Amino acid sequence: MAAVNLSLFSNLWERTDNNISTEITLLNYQAERIVSHHQLMIMDAESLYQQVIERVQERQRGTFEFLQGRPLLVSYRGSSDHPVVLATIGDVDAYLGEHVAEQNRFVLAAFVLTLLLSVVMLALYRWYLRYEQSVIEMSNQSIAIGAHLMVSESDVGGRIIDVNKSFLRASGFERQDVLGQNHRMFNSGMYSRDYYDKLWQTISSGNIWKGTFRNKHKNGGYYWVNATIVPYRDAWGKVSRYVAFYTDITDAVSHSEKFEHERRLREDLARINQELVSDANTDALTGVANRRAFAAFADQLLKTSSELTYPVSVMMLDLDHFKRVNDDFGHQAGDEVLQELTRRWQSQIRSSDLLARLGGEEFCVLLHNATSAQAKIVANKLLNITAAQPVRCHDAKGQVVDIPMTVSIGLVATDIVKGLLMDDLLRVADAALYEAKHAGRNRVVARRLS
Repeated sequence: MAAVNLSLFSNLWERTDNNISTEITLLNYQAERIVSHHQLMIMDAESLYQQVIERVQERQRGTFEFLQGRPLLVSYRGSSDHPVVLATIGDVDAYLGEHVAEQNRFVLAAFVLTLLLSVVMLALYRWYLRYEQSVIEMSNQSIAIGAHLMVSESDVGGRIIDVNKSFLRASGFERQDVLGQNHRMFNSGMYSRDYYDKLWQTISSGNIWKGTFRNKHKNGGYYWVNATIVPYRDAWGKVSRYVAFYTDITDAVSHSEKFEHERRLREDLARINQELVSDANTDALTGVANRRAFAAFADQLLKTSSELTYPVSVMMLDLDHFKRVNDDFGHQAGDEVLQELTRRWQSQIRSSDLLARLGGEEFCVLLHNATSAQAKIVANKLLNITAAQPVRCHDAKGQVVDIPMTVSIGLVATDIVKGLLMDDLLRVADAALYEAKHAGRNRVVARRLS
């Protein structure tokens, strides 16, 4: 036993990190301690050693916990070739006490690391939510733009690489018809080469171009667009493609052209109306057009409206009980009534329309480009302004009198002017006037000639 190499204990002691809470002991099979390295204070060492020997006899190596006073962790190893048993006894409470600071540092480090990871994960999650929201927003914007605008995309050479459904609907082409083609396929021939050269110079230099096109439809017709062409750059700032956004303004252009035609027509009719103001064409009493001027103006109105497919309306006006005015107050009063009412009526119509006296108390109004609904509005204005206040005039004795007046109106409107004679319109309007008279006077009766 004296020959035991004590360097064995030093080696084992270094492996246990010189821990003062650990004892290394050699025992013989009589449970007697031969030698120890850093002996622990054990309350019942004999019982412990005896238990080690008993366990070695059952199993040559193992570990068990010895509970007596304080917990001890025992590891042992024996061999049938050697009469000694090596046992390592560790004081659990002492070991934990020695490493509690280290454990606290480890726990704190783990807590801080977990907190940092949580912050990083939260930041990543918020970034993901923003990214996801931006993707959804971009998708919604793309859908909205596609629903409202026509979009085409071309490469730097001008070849079309993509178009949306709105573009295809407006142009009439199929997708396979336009991909790989140049936008020259839509050229209507309205613009000069210089117009397109300046466009190309603008976008190829990286600037946005805005302008208007009249494009050719697949069926040979034309459609108008407002265009914005945007150069898209790559990561190095080089123009990589062009995206064009179009707004269909065909209806707006059509309405503008129609308005311009309307304006010119009104000017022409107003000019003709002025030209008719002469002794031969003017009613001497009221100063409005006479039957002769009415016929000339009506021919021009029907011709112009037929060429431009504008609706025409005609009103026949007849003063109610006008004969009584002459009988009760004299012809001087009757003349003043006609003069005042024609002045009122003239203020309610456009310069391109015509008010004419056909004879006696019978008048006619020609309305250019007026639908039935619009003509009814004008007719009611004439009806109301007639009865709005009595006509102040002089009777046969020169005394001032106020005479209440009303008017009956027969109205006819038509959208089909081509091949139509003014006599046809006058006949229907006169029938409507007759109906207004027999229905109680002071009213408008409308008919439609289709």
